[in-house]
Amino acid sequence: MDSIVRTKQEVEVKEEKPKESSIPVQSKIDDHVEVPYLDDDNFLTDYFKLGTQWRDADAVFNEDLHKIDVYFTDMIQSGEIANSKSAVLNELKKMEKMNNLMKEERSVVKLEVLGNYAEFLMKNTKLKSNLRRYAYGNKTIN
Repeated sequence: MDSIVRTKQEVEVKEEKPKESSIPVQSKIDDHVEVPYLDDDNFLTDYFKLGTQWRDADAVFNEDLHKIDVYFTDMIQSGEIANSKSAVLNELKKMEKMNNLMKEERSVVKLEVLGNYAEFLMKNTKLKSNLRRYAYGNKTIN
């Protein structure tokens, strides 16, 4: 029988280089946090470009601004839209499109039409709520 003798073999040690990260490094970090609509009192005045002169209690368009603000506040509190300026801006754009105001440049006209439209929508919402509450649609007359 042949005998096998084991000998020690030297293993070469290779230095490992750290792998380069395949994840791209973001050079600019966006740390902007959007202020909620309910916390920003000037959003509608900025949107309609009214400035500070319309803050007077006896201002002509104060009532229309109030109607629009109440409408959006109710929508946010009922959960129909998010409490963000971008959600309110999208809803304003929809309202402008519905009332054919997309090309209207006069903010005075936009404000009055949208104020009346917001009042109309609030009345319809109240009517629908009452119909559901008192179940007028389910009654039949004999």
